[in-house]
Amino acid sequence: MIRLAWLILLLPLAGAALLGAIGRRLGERAVRALAIGSVALAFVLSVSVVFDYVTNHHGEHAGESAAVSVGTEFPASFDWIPGGAARTSGPGDAGVPVAGGLSVRWSYAVDALTCVMLLVVTGVGLLIHIFATGYMKGDGGYARFFAYLNLFMFSMLVLVLAANFPVLFVGWEGVGLCSYLLIGFWYERDAASDAAKKAFVANRIGDAGFLLGIFGAFAVFGSLDFSAIGKALSDGTVPPDLLGQWGVLTLIALGLFVGVAGKSAQIPLFVWLPDAMQGPTPVSALIHAATMVTAGIYLMARVSALFMAAPSAMVVVACVGAATALVAGLSAMAQDDIKKVLAYSTVSQLGLMALACGAGAFGSAIFHVMTHAFFKALLFLGAGAIIIALHHEQSLRKMGGLARRMPVVCATMCVGALAIAGVPPMSGFFSKDAMLLGVLESTVLPLELRVALFFIGLVVAGLTAFYTTRLIGMAFFVSGEKGSFAHSDAEAPGHGDHQSGPLAVSKAMTAPLVVLAALSIVGGFFDVGHWLGIGAPAEHGGLLVPALASFTAISGIALGWWLTVARPASGRSIAARLGPIRVAASNAFGFDGFARIFAIGTTLSLARAAMLADAEVVDRAVNSTASGTVNGAIGSNWTDAHIVDGVVRGTGDVTFSGSLIVRAVQTGKFAAAALVLAIAVAAVVLAFGWNALAAVLGHWFGGGQ
Repeated sequence: MIRLAWLILLLPLAGAALLGAIGRRLGERAVRALAIGSVALAFVLSVSVVFDYVTNHHGEHAGESAAVSVGTEFPASFDWIPGGAARTSGPGDAGVPVAGGLSVRWSYAVDALTCVMLLVVTGVGLLIHIFATGYMKGDGGYARFFAYLNLFMFSMLVLVLAANFPVLFVGWEGVGLCSYLLIGFWYERDAASDAAKKAFVANRIGDAGFLLGIFGAFAVFGSLDFSAIGKALSDGTVPPDLLGQWGVLTLIALGLFVGVAGKSAQIPLFVWLPDAMQGPTPVSALIHAATMVTAGIYLMARVSALFMAAPSAMVVVACVGAATALVAGLSAMAQDDIKKVLAYSTVSQLGLMALACGAGAFGSAIFHVMTHAFFKALLFLGAGAIIIALHHEQSLRKMGGLARRMPVVCATMCVGALAIAGVPPMSGFFSKDAMLLGVLESTVLPLELRVALFFIGLVVAGLTAFYTTRLIGMAFFVSGEKGSFAHSDAEAPGHGDHQSGPLAVSKAMTAPLVVLAALSIVGGFFDVGHWLGIGAPAEHGGLLVPALASFTAISGIALGWWLTVARPASGRSIAARLGPIRVAASNAFGFDGFARIFAIGTTLSLARAAMLADAEVVDRAVNSTASGTVNGAIGSNWTDAHIVDGVVRGTGDVTFSGSLIVRAVQTGKFAAAALVLAIAVAAVVLAFGWNALAAVLGHWFGGGQ
């Protein structure tokens, strides 16, 4: 079955193509069948491929799955970019010539890391597709939405199955394109179109660094295949002068990490992700849980051997990840929009994953990628169910009292909240503990830094428990503010103290919530971190880390419940006292403003300057040239009409007039011709013989004198 893995990505591609071509002519039922069917088949095939790999391959390659790809030559592989002249780094100035130059095959590889990501992407993606059929029901762009969603799945699967950097980059850019299309799906809303452009610009900044890293990798290794790079690093064939604290490998790793910062929302490029909530909620779930934002963490795990050979880059990755986790966690506490709380939560969790990667615990980071996909998709889809039931209301302050009215949504979201908080035995408890233990036992970070980053991770875990409890309390267990939309709409079902009837949620929306809740409970028992065997996996050697993490999580939950549900007045009082700090936190401590002013603002300023230069310089030059050309054409036309045509017409008139005279003489009659001849002779005689004739006549009439 492994040789059929390339079919996994073709199934959602076929669905996207059909929906894009004929989707508008189909009914919602046919669109649902195509969209869900293609992803469901991809999931079934993924399960078969993983089963085949686990049965026949994994035992031989348990410890090197990401460093040395175990992929095979697939029928769909082909020569994509033919070889050309190129040189790699080496002793001397000339470098080492590469036989055949840069040659890239479009090829795929399946190893343990691929297997984990295949199941996460297709499994969670399938549940999100099912939920979306209920969420998007009746939308005018129903077919277009699912075409984009299927294309998103295809792009992520290309990224996951890629055997080399160029193929991975195609999927990398594909998920970027689809995120732009889906975030701005409701493009008639300014907020949605602005958020889509913001995501596009932030990711392009990251992609610039990513490309530099790819070019550097080829210059050093002479290949862009992950297997070749892994073998070169494991065999020790990399020149020693490229290693060291700030060698070329460090610069390559940092270039790749810039790309990771764009896709997986690290400081300072994380500012696009909270705004991505402007798209439909299933899009937020897909981006935040199963696909796009996990791409950067997957990339670092895929080339973990390269990062491990660049210790200085690992320190940078760990510190940036810790800072991202802390800033985003504090920002999530100050949000009142239910989707923004979850968005900043995603940024914070991604920061923890990057921290684990920087500590060398790549397997633990991927373990958390898997569990995070379960409970974050659950929380986002639960939020989507609330938003739909409340007629697209997203403010937590206008919710409340929904526990009785939406019992299934409440129960499942509580499971997701406990999982993300890290309460045992939920899945988040195991994966978060594995990351924290990996940081504490890291072999690539200095001791003082390990301890500091470990405690930052604990603080972030406590913040996560607090703001998640606050979200659950405000949505389900306290009364919302007066004057919410339901209170002013007699037709709409209300909430809070005014209405107590149940809010309808379709089976298409509740079924995925129940499945994800179950996965959030049991997912932690599948420790894929040790199964992958990449980086420096930590051994669970004591109870200190689990005890500290559990205490932190329970304390955060207790404090959140106390200030939100038990004593909300105390919570409001504390929030009022922290006014300026809360405002700063709600605005991501200025990072969003910084991005708008410097990154995005600079880009827009350059765009306006280019537009002005185009209008005032290029357009003026073009218009002046055109004006001169027009005036020259007018002068040329006058010259042609009055001079050239006048000469031509005058010559014709003279010729025509002369022809009339000649035609009068040349009648073809003999008598006329004889007369003309006689006249001509007489004229000649008169012209040339007049003097002789005069002499003769004079002699005759002069008497011979």
